[in-house]
Amino acid sequence: MGQENLRVGEIQANTRIALGQENRKVAEAYLTAMRTRNIQALGHTLHPNLQVIGPTDEVHNRSSFLATMQRVVPHLERVDVAARLASGNQSFYMYNLVFASPAAPLRTAHLMTHHDDGQIRKIEFVAGKADFHTYLKSLSQ
Repeated sequence: MGQENLRVGEIQANTRIALGQENRKVAEAYLTAMRTRNIQALGHTLHPNLQVIGPTDEVHNRSSFLATMQRVVPHLERVDVAARLASGNQSFYMYNLVFASPAAPLRTAHLMTHHDDGQIRKIEFVAGKADFHTYLKSLSQ
């Protein structure tokens, strides 16, 4: 019985590692889509029932999030990733969104929870509320 339990534990650990690697690939594809301003590719990384919670406490689904990103990515010059962490079904990224002038870089963090298929099911987006509002206002000018 002891050997059997060890084998089951080994299989579970290997499964978690494989899922973590798949989740990281999806999260990296998400950032690549932002860098390349590819809304369609961004959408492929997101689960249809995506939930996004942002610095304004608004909750978005996939289509409203993509509509917002269509306004944001044309002004995006680059994404500078400062940290990457992954554990289980979650990925965490801290990065600077660097926009065209006059907008200042926006320091952000995303905690992404992945669905069983690897797609991003939930994004908890953290940024300075004042900075985020200032940036959104600059888009409408």
